[in-house]
Amino acid sequence: MGLTIVWHIGFALSLGLVDGIFGAVRSGGWLGIPSILIIHLCLQGLISGTFFVLLGARVRGIDPRTWSSRTVLEALLLLPAAAFMFSQLIHSLKNQFATALYNGLFQSLVALVGVGLTWLVIRRLLDHLPTQRLPSPRILLTVLGSGAVLGYGFLWWRRDLLFKEIDPWLPLAASLHLLLALAAQNRQRGIDWRAFVAPLAGFLFLFPASLLPGSQALTWGQRCMGCYVLPPLSQAFDRDGDGVGHILGGRDCDPEDPGIYPGAVEIPDDGLDQDCFGGDLTLGNQSAPKPSTRPFRSEALSQLVVLVTIDTLRADHMGLYGYQRPTTPGIDAWAQQGLVFERALTSAPYTTGAIPGIITGRAVSELRSALPDEIFRIPPSIPTLAEQFKAGGYETAGFVTALNTAKSYGYRRGFQTFAELTRQYADTAQSTVRRAQDWLAAYPTGKRFLWLHFFDPHAPYERYLEFDFGGSDLDRYDSTIAQLDRALSPLLRQLNEEQGALVLLTADHGESFGEHGHHKHGRDLYDPVMRVPLVVRGPGIESQRSRTVASTLDITPTLSSLSGLPVTHSTYGKDLSPLLLNGQQFPERMVFAEQDLNLPQALLGTAEHTLIYSLLTSRFELYSTQDSAQLRNLWGQQPNVDNRLQMEMAKRIDQGPARRRAQLLSRAVVKAVPAEGIRLDPPQRFGDRIELVGYRFWSEQVARERHPQFRLSLYLRAIKPLKKRWQIALGMDKGGRRSNLDHHLAQGNLPSNHWPAGRILHDPVKLGSLNSFPEGPAVFSLGFYAGDARLRPQTGSLAQTTSGTRVMLGPLPTP
Repeated sequence: MGLTIVWHIGFALSLGLVDGIFGAVRSGGWLGIPSILIIHLCLQGLISGTFFVLLGARVRGIDPRTWSSRTVLEALLLLPAAAFMFSQLIHSLKNQFATALYNGLFQSLVALVGVGLTWLVIRRLLDHLPTQRLPSPRILLTVLGSGAVLGYGFLWWRRDLLFKEIDPWLPLAASLHLLLALAAQNRQRGIDWRAFVAPLAGFLFLFPASLLPGSQALTWGQRCMGCYVLPPLSQAFDRDGDGVGHILGGRDCDPEDPGIYPGAVEIPDDGLDQDCFGGDLTLGNQSAPKPSTRPFRSEALSQLVVLVTIDTLRADHMGLYGYQRPTTPGIDAWAQQGLVFERALTSAPYTTGAIPGIITGRAVSELRSALPDEIFRIPPSIPTLAEQFKAGGYETAGFVTALNTAKSYGYRRGFQTFAELTRQYADTAQSTVRRAQDWLAAYPTGKRFLWLHFFDPHAPYERYLEFDFGGSDLDRYDSTIAQLDRALSPLLRQLNEEQGALVLLTADHGESFGEHGHHKHGRDLYDPVMRVPLVVRGPGIESQRSRTVASTLDITPTLSSLSGLPVTHSTYGKDLSPLLLNGQQFPERMVFAEQDLNLPQALLGTAEHTLIYSLLTSRFELYSTQDSAQLRNLWGQQPNVDNRLQMEMAKRIDQGPARRRAQLLSRAVVKAVPAEGIRLDPPQRFGDRIELVGYRFWSEQVARERHPQFRLSLYLRAIKPLKKRWQIALGMDKGGRRSNLDHHLAQGNLPSNHWPAGRILHDPVKLGSLNSFPEGPAVFSLGFYAGDARLRPQTGSLAQTTSGTRVMLGPLPTP
């Protein structure tokens, strides 16, 4: 038994030390190692205690010389089965409870039963095998170890998991724990329920399912594994029920007020800092929008302006930015005669946020605050780059691939010639180049503006024999870039050398291949996704490399100015014409970016640093631009830099994301149900969370619409802070024809877990003209759901559906 204790404590200290060192190297916080060691020792103490309580004196100790072939074979069969079951449970049992701690316990208990039964089946099967014919333990252990090494090698090759980004310690530790547990209960015959419950309980306690992000790394997101234990524990000290604690890493700045926590929606001009960042948001003191300004030069730099955007192209996978593989030799040669920005950042890590920013100069929050009910559509009040060129007398054309929302989202506004070559995810570089050449031949002279959007580097990645770098995702990604370069570079040379065009080449975003535990794009703000190429070449632009940090939001004001057109105001974009023509540098320049598809984040980039702020956790990450892999978080080590960038970040967030959410909330909050609506007294409750205080079925005449447009207004109130993102389930039955109207309040821009408790929110649902529906009254059904969870309505004045999950509104006569 003593030997077993030594094994467990030694293993806990070893794993804790490795975990702590990796976390410290990447976060810079060496003082955290003792706390991480303590966490591992506590967890290992639970494991050891479980062994001794359940197995008692029958534990034989962990001596490899006592291992039997049967024990090793059990491990060989159980490990992959347990890993598969655990991974499935992690994904299938999400969000059953409001807090991660309860979710972890629930998932782990289910895993305990499931893996335990799997072990029981395996042992039953082995009872029918002749044990004398089994290979020796040494042979089986060799097979097990070799299989593990080959398995990791295969995963790294197929999934491009770089060792420096996704470490094998987590699954390796789980496997070793399970192997030690098997050895500790090594018995020659018979099955004791305590024998398989004990090691599984050890596996359970050390690796609670929901506390770790699935198959992510031990140091995923620059944090040590032990650090992931703290946030769920912090929720145990959540006194006000808003889901955020104030100790153990929790950043609730007012633990007594459920409406104040990181990520809360700011209520402007109320004297309170709801989101625990930057103080109270003040809308009344904001200045009026700035008018258009004069261009840097009165005459156009060139009669032909070409904007080339490439989907999913990382800057660091191009030769001109130091990449070793020959992916872009043609573009590299062309860029030698232009101005290359060493560091350019996109405004959003996904196409539907980045492309509007490129062609309008507006950030995501600016576009959505202007038109909150249309998440990605460019508002008619904001001119596009093509509209500006068309108004300036230019012939305009655009040829794009896979932008299948171009028409509905407003991308094609201002183009006299516009073509989507395909709406499929396909490589069409050669076809796009041919269409551009045909258009240039049809319009050989005069003022012209051309936009080309290439999709080729985007997944799925093709493998071209002429550029065969290998079979992994990253290899095939490079292959598609090389194929694109071959098709595009002749056109670039033709544009500049034969026609003297002003050409700007960039990308909407990059792509991740395991860095920081991420794959593809759209969910983070690290350099693999955010850093894009930006090259400008044209008459009067000298060949140079600029260290001024640039943004894709600079493209519209810069091209407008270089073409002698009025420069429309952009909160975050800047006219870079003085730099391009006169060499004027902007060393103190800061650029802003954001993403809100997952956990809202904001980025502030300078020539020396990148600051990333997570709005819902109030967590900062600061990286030096010299740290190309962004492995060391410098936050807290440079107070002067921290304070300066934090103040600027607060200013930018108040101008953008916080302002948009505050404006949405201001539009949604009402004092009471209007007199023309139907008030419910008492309100209709759904569970103990939400209540419907009233509703209204009405119509209005909208400009440019021939028929009246119908609306259903719902007046909702959160009884207490909501921890889930409840979706509104709404159905309509009119004359026997039904329609599904499920939605989020404000089209998802104001999720329910950000509703302020106690306030009435107005949710107007667009129904359209209803011309296709039969005459007669309308009946609506209303409920709330989040995944498989339902908020069941309580007994009230409204009738319920037969399922008991919705209430009926109506019949309501057509207004």
